[in-house]
Amino acid sequence: MVYNNLNDISRRKAALKAELKMHEKQISNIKKSLLSPTTSTTRKGQKAGVLSLVNSKNIVSTTVSVLDFAWFAWKIYKKFKKK
Repeated sequence: MVYNNLNDISRRKAALKAELKMHEKQISNIKKSLLSPTTSTTRKGQKAGVLSLVNSKNIVSTTVSVLDFAWFAWKIYKKFKKK
């Protein structure tokens, strides 16, 4: 794009600023929608939140996964450790 005078440059600058603000608003709206808590309900009719994710099944599953990883890491360590 060729600019003939300072007015062309200032108009382009204003247009780019407006476009940038529009994109910032869009990004802000997307962030808000991604980070807002869900409003879905559970089977008991209570709102789903962070605490609903922490139940006994998830805790047991996570614990088993951590122990499995630790056991695997120990086996690999023992196999490759220098004597």
